[in-house]
Amino acid sequence: MGFKFNGIGTPCPIKLFRYNWQQSHGGIDSLTPMLKFAKHSTQIPWSWEVWNGDDPENEPEQIRNYAEDKALLELKRSV
Repeated sequence: MGFKFNGIGTPCPIKLFRYNWQQSHGGIDSLTPMLKFAKHSTQIPWSWEVWNGDDPENEPEQIRNYAEDKALLELKRSV
């Protein structure tokens, strides 16, 4: 026996549907998991918002001197 949300997707057992959509959970402020997700989903940026907000020119440049790092590592090992 299954349940299809809005008639689409794969069948979901009634028990799982009730657990995620109807049963409140004491550990998450007496909300259902889906209500908890909906409450915080407005705070999570969409991937395109993150992508469009990325500016490589403002990223700090990280230049490493691997020869120096290797020498320091060898020095640490010898101590």
